[in-house]
Amino acid sequence: MAPFRALEHATHNQLQARHKKKKKEKKKKKKKKKKKKKKKKKEKKKKKKKKKKETEPSWAERRVLSFTSSVPERRRDDKGGGRGGSENITVKRRERLWMKEE
Repeated sequence: MAPFRALEHATHNQLQARHKKKKKEKKKKKKKKKKKKKKKKKEKKKKKKKKKKETEPSWAERRVLSFTSSVPERRRDDKGGGRGGSENITVKRRERLWMKEE
């Protein structure tokens, strides 16, 4: 026997079953589409992050650049964490200290 008789002769239970089946398939399709979209978005984000990483300097390099590219005699506040920290050092003096360390 066919799963469903002609619609006009179908019983209420058969119509409910048909509706339920269609609804389930629709939901499955939607879920699949959503998953695909999410995956695509994730890949795009990863690609963007990778591209950004290649061009931008690391935080340490950025810090060095910010000290060296500023006005030479401008005093910088360098508090090494905690309370107090070291006193202000001019950028030129800081560069000399780095040269000595290397």
